[in-house]
Order: sequence, then structure tokens, then C-alpha cells
Amino acid sequence: MMPRTKADRLARIGLGAAILVAAATGTLAARATPRSTAIGAFFFNPAPPSEQEKPLARPLCQTTSESEVTITCKYAAMPRVASSGQGEHRLLLDRFVVSFEATEESQMRVSLTFTNDGTSPISEGRTVYLAVDDPAGHNYIRRALPHVDLRKIGPGGSLTFSDSFLTGALVPGHYVFHLWIPSPDQRLKFDSRYNLLLANEGVPDASSGLNTLAEYAVPR
Repeated sequence: MMPRTKADRLARIGLGAAILVAAATGTLAARATPRSTAIGAFFFNPAPPSEQEKPLARPLCQTTSESEVTITCKYAAMPRVASSGQGEHRLLLDRFVVSFEATEESQMRVSLTFTNDGTSPISEGRTVYLAVDDPAGHNYIRRALPHVDLRKIGPGGSLTFSDSFLTGALVPGHYVFHLWIPSPDQRLKFDSRYNLLLANEGVPDASSGLNTLAEYAVPR
């Protein structure tokens, strides 16, 4: 409906000008809920989880291949779920770095930074393995990382572990790097249901019991 009086028209013009000025100076903000997302000076409220699918955060990896291949990845934590908070185990991988010669025998050097985001220490002495597989799951490399001792990471603490081992050349093709952290009970070692899965988005695979770290293609 159009304003009936000159005063009404002037009031609407003044309000419109105030909105434009506020937007230009970055002072305009819509009322935001805790899930609001800011874009510049503006906010919008995304649909609740029941109305939209949250995109899965993938690992952020960078690969360089000058004298040797170096893959560096960072990972996001999964959102917390409700729990009692007593004796919770929640292990995060913050950073993974691996360096190697792809087409000839070399020392593969591995660095892993973990955070114990739980409320209790990890009491089990689990051996951590680096596995390199093809997309079909055929294993090419599987090496224990003897310097990785997850029991050393107290609640709220972070530690970086480094290891190296001799590995052969990789034939041309696509490869996936995993962490395999099986049960310390030898009877359950190859039962994927008892593997330790990390609390990072895009990393744990419950079907295989492996933690996916990175991918790399050896050119032909």
C-alpha cells in the first residue's frame, strides 16, 4: 500500500537511506542465532541440520614433488556429541607429513601430530601402522611406527611423533595413505570393529577400520 501522506513518504525515504548508509559502513547486522554465519558485515541463519546436509570437511593437503614427494595435511575435528564426560576417549590427528621418493627405493619419513581431546589418558598400548593401499584396498606398504606411543598424550595435550623406514618404489597408479590402529589383543588385531578410529571429519572409515590420511597418484 502506498503512503497516504507526504509525511509517510518522507519517513519511508529516510528509513531506506538509513539502511543503505548502515550497509555501506558495515553496521547493519541481522539478529543471529548461535549457528549464524557472518559474510562481511551481514549475517544469515542457515537451515537447521534437519533441513540441510552439512558438507563433510575433507583433509586439507598440499603436495610438493621437487627432489622428493612431500605430502602435508591438516584435519578438522568432528563436532562433539553428548556424553557423560567421564573417561571419554577422543583422539584427534592435527597434522600428517610424509616424504619419500615415489619411483625408487628411499627412506619414507613420517610425522604425525595428535591431540588427546578426551577426558582421560589412553591406557592401551596400541601399535600404530602406516598403510599405503590402492583404491581397491590392495596393500602395498604397511609399516609399524614404533616411536608413536599414544599413551604419552595426556587429556588436552598434543604431541608430534616422527618415524622413518625403508620402502621400495611405487609403480604408476593411485594410492591412499591410511593409519591402521588395531586392538592390542592379538586375538582381535585383524577385527576391524576393535580398531581405533580418529575423531576427525573425513578420516575414519568404520567399514574398513582404517583412518584415511591422504591420496597420491604416481604418474606414468
